[in-house]
This record gives sequence, structure tokens and C-alpha cells, in this order.
Amino acid sequence: MTFYTVAFLTAIGWGWLFPSGIGGVEPLGKIREGLGLRKLNSGLFLLCVLMWSLVFLLLIFGLILVIWQIIWGANPLYQNEIWDWRFLIAKLAALTATLGAVVALPFTLVRLAISRQQTRHAEEVLFHDKITSATRDLHARRQATKQADTADVSDTWEDDIVRRSIAAGTLGRLLEQSPENRDDIISMLCLYVQELSKWTQNSELPSNINSSSLKDWKAQLRSARRDLEKALQVVGQAFQLNEIILSTPRIDLRHANLQAMDLNKTNFSNSFLQHANMRGAEMRKVNLQSTNLNSAKMDAAFLREANLKEAHLHNTSLVNAFLRKAYLGEADLDGVDMRFSDLKYCRMDRARLRFVDLSNALNLRQTQLNSCYGVRSGYGTVILPSHLKPPAHWHEAGQASEGHQNLRDRFDRAYRAWVQRRSAQS
Repeated sequence: MTFYTVAFLTAIGWGWLFPSGIGGVEPLGKIREGLGLRKLNSGLFLLCVLMWSLVFLLLIFGLILVIWQIIWGANPLYQNEIWDWRFLIAKLAALTATLGAVVALPFTLVRLAISRQQTRHAEEVLFHDKITSATRDLHARRQATKQADTADVSDTWEDDIVRRSIAAGTLGRLLEQSPENRDDIISMLCLYVQELSKWTQNSELPSNINSSSLKDWKAQLRSARRDLEKALQVVGQAFQLNEIILSTPRIDLRHANLQAMDLNKTNFSNSFLQHANMRGAEMRKVNLQSTNLNSAKMDAAFLREANLKEAHLHNTSLVNAFLRKAYLGEADLDGVDMRFSDLKYCRMDRARLRFVDLSNALNLRQTQLNSCYGVRSGYGTVILPSHLKPPAHWHEAGQASEGHQNLRDRFDRAYRAWVQRRSAQS
């Protein structure tokens, strides 16, 4: 014990004399890490070490002094000398106990640090075991007995939707417990949805599009699989809005089938959803800010109060979509099909419109058109209802013979100039 104490004091003295260490090694930093006090401020740690050293030296000095006094008065002759000698024995016991506690303090801290490390390691092992178990359940299958039309009974294997849904929910709870593993869990669930949704059936729009046929078609839309819906809910609820870094895409659901799924109040901001099928999906208050939705199928989707700010909607189908109180500010609406969509109170501030069909849009007002920028004539003309007129500030494009990219660049320049003028006026 004395040897370790002397070594500890030597290391402290070395760290005090040479705080930067030799060869980039900091002695005090190593001592602090060994004691499990890594988060403690360096100056405060040095002060505590100096106080401990001072107490230790005072106790050693006092112990030596008491031992010397006991040896010097080992043969007391008078009654008062006997009591003084007995008091010295008591002081010796007290000083020895106190010194033992002071010496044991750093070793106790080391043991606590090791215990915390072992506990943390055990928790990590348990956490990864839970992830492994939940991942295994994502591929669960069950044996089912089915009867064919010929009255023959056969046993077949099919996906266990219940166990898979529970596994997705378990991964969601694990994701909350360990945010540092969030990206890995989300990537796994996105891949799960992408791969399995390829085998689910899509419902195509009726050939004769009118309000009656769309109503009947929407009524028969059903979610393909409950386990995929649960996985998407976990993914969409993994990020809070204030945590999203809009320059770093995290969610990739390209070509996924999300038909008629319940995705209310989820967050898919800055995600990849190109060519995804979201027909009939329940997406109230969904966050799709800066999301790439090019060529996505969002017909009959319920998008009330959805955030589609700066979303990319090139060639997106929004036929019969419910967009009341949705926000389409600065969205790219190039080639969007919005026939029979409900646009009541839908905000379209600074949205860009080219090749957009609004001929049968519901509850569209002139003020909404005045707040956005579109093509009033020429290549890419926006088709409006008969009772509405294109605003005067809209772009007058050339003819298709001038080249698609050339006309697109000209439109973008005109749009930026209009935004600058509007910002200057406000």
C-alpha cells in the first residue's frame, strides 16, 4: 500500500512540475482518466489532488510525531503520565484510521471507475443483443394451413406480420435509448421497406379520371402490409425537426410502396422519395421540407397542414390530393398534375409552376396564384380554371423549338429576379 501511495504522489509531483508531460503524454490527464474523473475540469482536479496530498502529508507527519511521543514516554510513572500515554495511543488509532481512509480514496475511485466501465460494457452488450433479436424478428415467418379450391389442405410458410411489426416497434424504442445508433437503425428499416414493398401491389389511377371515379378508387385503397407501415412510422418519428440538418439526407425510400399508410405527424424532411408510391397515404402535418419527391405518386394523399417547403415535385402526381392548409412555399412544381386537388388555404408563396395542370383544382383562389411564379404563355404554360387568370408578373416563355434546357434556365433567372424584387418591396 505504501509503495503505491508513494508512486501516486510521485506521479502527482511529476504532473505538477511538468503539466505538458514529455512526448505529448500528460501525467495528470492519465491519472484523471484512471480515476474515472475524465469530465472533471483540469484545474479543479489539480486543486483536489493538491488538497489530498496536503492532507496525506499532514497525517503522515502527525502519525510520525505521535509514534515518537509514544516511544519517548513508553514507561509512564505517574497517573497523569499514564493518561497522557493512553491518549496518545487513542490518537495513534484515530490517525491510522484516517490515514487509511485517505490512502484508500484513490483506490476506491479506481474501483468505481472499473465498475462503471463494466456496467457500461454489459449494457452495450445487452443493447446489441436486443438489436440482433429485433433484426432477426424482422425476417420472421410462420407456418400456416391453407385450403385450396379443390378442398386440398396444405401447409405453407408465410411472413409473420405480427412479429415483424413488434420487431419494428422494438427497434424504435431502442433507437430512443441509443441516439448514436440512430442512423444505422434507420438505414436498416428503410432498406427493409424498400425491398419488401417491391412485392406489394400498386393501385393505378382509373382510366377515366373524374370526381366520381376518383372517389370510388380512393375508397378501395388499402395499406399493403402492417409491418412496413410500422417501420415507416419508426423512421418518420426518429428525427425531431430541430435536429434535422437539411444538407445531409438520411432517409432513402426511393421506389418504395407507401400506399394508404398512416404517416401522420412524421418527419421525412430532406429525404429521397423519388418514384415512391404514396397514393391514399394519411400524411397530416407531415414534414417533407426539402424532400425530393420527383415522379412520386401522391394521388388522393391526405396532406392537410403538410410542410412541403422547398420540396422537389418534378413530374409528381397529386391528383385528388387533399392539400388544405398545406405549405408549398418555394416548392418546385414542374410538371405536377394537381387535377381535382383541394387547395383551400394552401400557401404557395414563391412556388415555381411549369407544366402544371390546375384546370380542375378545387378551392383555388387568385390570391394564391399571385403569391407564386409560373408560366403564363408559351412553353410550360400553367393550365388554370376558366375563372382565374395568370398574374401579370408571371413568365412569358418562348417556344419548344428554343430548347428545353435553355427555356428552363431563362425561367429560373426570371424567377430569381422576381424574388429579389419582391424581397426589396417587402
